[in-house]
Amino acid sequence: MASHLKMSVPGYGRIERNEVDVSIERANQIANVLGISLTELISFDEKYIFNNYANNQNAFVINSELHQVDKKTLIELVDYLKQQLQLKDELIKELVLGKKNIK
Repeated sequence: MASHLKMSVPGYGRIERNEVDVSIERANQIANVLGISLTELISFDEKYIFNNYANNQNAFVINSELHQVDKKTLIELVDYLKQQLQLKDELIKELVLGKKNIK
């Protein structure tokens, strides 16, 4: 995981041990490496996984409910998503203007 994130193994270890705060951007990178959404990563509850596995062998279910997520994290997520939407809008505007200049 550390190499996928282009960081040191001890640095990633601090993330796993919850010794450092993780930015939304870094959390998004981790979610991408794991092949899950940022929401799934934030709402991950290992007790739910292990309880489901015990009840239903070979099951891998991720709790989709957001719980125990602090307000700061949600605000950062909203801000990040707003930034992504703004970048998308700017890209669309550039593409539209580029087509007009070609004609």
